[in-house]
Amino acid sequence: MSQFGGGPYYGNDGGGAGGGYLTGGSPFGSGTGSPGGAEKRTALSHAIRPVTIKQLHNAHQQHGDAPWTIEGVETGHMSIVAQVVSVKAQATNTVYYLDDGTGRIEARRWRDANMDNSVDPNDQISPDSWVRVTGVLKIYNQKRHLNHITLHALTDFNELWYHQLDVIVATLTFEKGSSTAQGDGDGQYSGNASAYAAQSGGGGDGDPGLSGVQKMIVDWINSHDEDPDDGYHIGVISRHVHTTEQAFADALEALMENGTIFTTIDDTHVALAR
Repeated sequence: MSQFGGGPYYGNDGGGAGGGYLTGGSPFGSGTGSPGGAEKRTALSHAIRPVTIKQLHNAHQQHGDAPWTIEGVETGHMSIVAQVVSVKAQATNTVYYLDDGTGRIEARRWRDANMDNSVDPNDQISPDSWVRVTGVLKIYNQKRHLNHITLHALTDFNELWYHQLDVIVATLTFEKGSSTAQGDGDGQYSGNASAYAAQSGGGGDGDPGLSGVQKMIVDWINSHDEDPDDGYHIGVISRHVHTTEQAFADALEALMENGTIFTTIDDTHVALAR
């Protein structure tokens, strides 16, 4: 890979509010099972684990609907920091080819035909940029890829080192069998750049430390709780939270990291952790 400073960098400028946030209804599921038939995941699988691309390639899945495990630990959302090797825009999706020094993998973003994709800040991501990608591991055409939920260009080289330290701490935490790794309900792994929460509680609009946008998301879910099992599509939530797309994405990611919300029937529906 080329040096971090060798490529152009772009700010995380968000689009206008109200256009929806994530894709939905695209054929990105792994295996033959439908997202609606997936079993409810554990609180641990709803948190975001910092990993390397090598760990993604070494992850195991017993069958198409089973959760992924990394080094024996069930893992749902994953975060990597890598350099963009190339970008391929297609009619239905955009593919980012990534390399972090431990391996290469594709990050795929599906386009939603029901939403306006004419302005997409991710379109500014170019080869040689360094990015942080958060998503879920999927199989498409018998090939692993990261179906990304958020993708941000790095503006600070230190984020790369923070992520590497986070990966080490998370891995050692599980290898040593600490109470946090066992998910005792109130423990949490916390790193510099991303927190891998292993807790099942923490939802509600009374939680301290929530930013304004985070609180708006939590308050909206609390006020529309007639269907808590399925949760709400994040595109619907974004249309009622009046902020920029980038601010919404950052707030949603933070709420998943700290265990306040989790995905339900698929990767685009969320609910509050009770």
